[in-house]
This record gives sequence, structure tokens and C-alpha cells, in this order.
Amino acid sequence: MKKYFIPTLAVALIYTGIVSATEIESLNFPNKTSISQVGIWQRGCKVVMSYAPGVVPEESLKGSVCFFVESPGNNEENAQAFFAKTMKIVKGQCYRLSFHVMSPQEVHFKAIVLQNFPTWERLASDSCRTVTTSPNRWQSVKIDFTANRDLSGSVRIPCFTFGKLPKDTEIYISDIRFESVPFEE
Repeated sequence: MKKYFIPTLAVALIYTGIVSATEIESLNFPNKTSISQVGIWQRGCKVVMSYAPGVVPEESLKGSVCFFVESPGNNEENAQAFFAKTMKIVKGQCYRLSFHVMSPQEVHFKAIVLQNFPTWERLASDSCRTVTTSPNRWQSVKIDFTANRDLSGSVRIPCFTFGKLPKDTEIYISDIRFESVPFEE
């Protein structure tokens, strides 16, 4: 399996919340490939982001990113937390997004791989998955898909839809990886 991108969050452009580039860097994602943008786009709701040192699925990691819903919106797309990277996507190539997630509550949200510019299209019809957390348990999530087009530009790897989650929801995300994988028939 060829590793395409395994991001470490080195440069952070934060729309809300306070997470420094140093804190993001210390999340210890492998391979030291920089993410070019981290943020939350929101409308009619409030979700804040913070660094959570020591809240990790395994000891080799140093921390996670915590998303906290202060006030929910009317639909799930009202708050989109994302990690973006400029890259080249090849039509017909298989890719895998994987990450760890944990929440004290059972919650449901979408994880999506999509372009990070208008028209915000998904990279494939199957580059989206609804994630359901089990309370207080770290879970590994994988989204495998085949790109339906070529793309050179900024990609959200991933984008999470938190807009309709209940007030006071906490979600921890760690160990985000994006890589090309062999085609499976």
C-alpha cells in the first residue's frame, strides 16, 4: 500500500476556537506532511475547537482535536469542521481516509472527502460516511473510495458535519490519515 498523504497539522488557519500551530503539530500524525488549513465553517450555530493533550486512542499520539457544540444549528451542514491540503487526485485511483474518533455521547455525523472550493463537490459518490460513536470508546473509521475525476487543488481530508449535534456534544478526532490504496475488485 502506497502512502499518498499522511498529514500532520503543521499550519493552522483557525476560524473559531483556539488551537495553535504548535499544539496541532504535537498531535503527532505520522510523516510530517503539512495540512494547509484547519477550521470550522458555521452558520446559525456555534462549534468551538481546541487542542486536547493526552486524550488519545494510543500512547504513541500526543493529543487530539476536540470539537464542542455550544449551540446547534438547523441542519448538519451548518457547522463543517475540516482539515484541508492542496494535492493532486487522480481519476480511477482508490483512496482511503482513516481517523480515530471518540465522544462521551452517542452521536451521528458525516465524514466527507470533498474539494475545498466552490462547488464543494465530493471526490466520489462513496467518499462520505455517517459515523456513529459509542460513548467513551475510541473507534477507528475508514472511508475507501475511487476518485471519479482528476483534481489539483485544495481537498478537505476530511470535512465533518457537526451542525445539528445536540448542545454540549464533545467529539475528539485523532490520527487522521489519507493515502492511496491498491484497487480491490
